[in-house]
Amino acid sequence: MVAYRGSGDPVGWTSFDGRSWQRLVFEGSPPPSELSPYLSPVVLPIGILLQGFDEATWFGTPIP
Repeated sequence: MVAYRGSGDPVGWTSFDGRSWQRLVFEGSPPPSELSPYLSPVVLPIGILLQGFDEATWFGTPIP
């Protein structure tokens, strides 16, 4: 599972069992803050894709 908060400072966590969570580290540029209420997250095996209603997209990859 992935939990993500995009407003303000982006914060994310991941969990395999829903009980113990590990915080994700973000580097680089976050999604545009003016789009965050309109973004729909899709979790992929290689990262997270955020897509807005106006077709704006942002892709984040994990840091090994």
